Amino acid sequence: MNLIANKVEILFIKKKTLNSIFPLPSFFHSGFCIFKLYTNQGIYGLGEPTTYAGGLDEIILSTKIVFNEIKCKDLRILKLDKIKKKLSLKFKKKLPLSASIAGLSHCVFDILGKVNFKPINKILENRNYNNKIKLYASGGMIYHKQSYEFLLNEALSFKKKNFFGWKFRPPFPKDFKTHMKRMKIPPPIRINELIKLSQRLRLNLGDNFNLMIDLGCRCRNKKEFQYLLSAFTELNFFFIEEPFKRSLKNYKNLTSTSLPNISAGENLYDYKDILKWRDKNFLDFIQLDLNLNDIHTMHKLFKDYKKKPYLLPHNWNNNINESVTYNFLNSLKIKKKEAIVEKNILKNPYERLFINKCFKIKNGTVEFKNYNGHGILLKKIDLKKFKVKRVII
Repeated sequence: MNLIANKVEILFIKKKTLNSIFPLPSFFHSGFCIFKLYTNQGIYGLGEPTTYAGGLDEIILSTKIVFNEIKCKDLRILKLDKIKKKLSLKFKKKLPLSASIAGLSHCVFDILGKVNFKPINKILENRNYNNKIKLYASGGMIYHKQSYEFLLNEALSFKKKNFFGWKFRPPFPKDFKTHMKRMKIPPPIRINELIKLSQRLRLNLGDNFNLMIDLGCRCRNKKEFQYLLSAFTELNFFFIEEPFKRSLKNYKNLTSTSLPNISAGENLYDYKDILKWRDKNFLDFIQLDLNLNDIHTMHKLFKDYKKKPYLLPHNWNNNINESVTYNFLNSLKIKKKEAIVEKNILKNPYERLFINKCFKIKNGTVEFKNYNGHGILLKKIDLKKFKVKRVII
């Protein structure tokens, strides 16, 4: 009996009230989507597209387009990469299209895992690599003139929890814009203040704890970057993320074995662009996001790839994408059987919506539970606290 998808439900979820004295990820305020893909066998799967692919109307439209391609096909032999290639020739808005395909790929592999009584990693690769997945804490967000003590205490708390390291951002201006607006017009960095903050962090954290910084494309020129690079090298930073705007030519000749690693790539979704960024070897780490790229195609691209840039997935959203990311890393044959990945440590207002049967975190590493699919379930949503919109396709 074929395994056929017969409908998809899109749930848009947004917290009704949310207050913070600190900057927060854009989707904490704007909300996010979940896909629920139903099948003719009474089994459904959950998926989470990126929150940075446009508005709800664009996601609904692109999901309708993708679902029309998959609804009559057996999910066991579905080729999402071919569907994406076909649809990309017809439609101009490729970002929401990629987000919808990625979210639906979560659903499909969740279903395949449930049908076969296996976790996603064993559906992607029918063996258990038992990779050690080490987490680095990703947070470190304050406004200008807010106390450095908050950042120091946050970093120290995750050092005590044996995390691989801690990533922070340069302080933001008070008129903290949306993610998309900041990418178009990145706010300048107060260079001397950032170096002073970095020196204080290293002094208090010691030499044996990894520090990373996400510059958010905010360096205005190479001279400014070189000045920061000199300081970060002296302070033994592990990596520097996105110093420049997201053009491949901006990253030429930045890497060196004697300098901090350079990372980028969370915005990539076109397969040709991914291969260009990977094969040009301008990066030390490529940070692909699995709610912007379907997991089966990414597995094919990286399962046998063992050179720089090493894969270091972006992992900034909710539990579904987080679980998919950990499963994906456990499906790869990784050198020394150790992987490093981001863990969003900010207090997420949406975390309470999920039941996590996939993993727990102990001593800064991921420990998998006994589960099928991706192991994340959705609780009943409290409509007093969350705004919910449902669309059935």
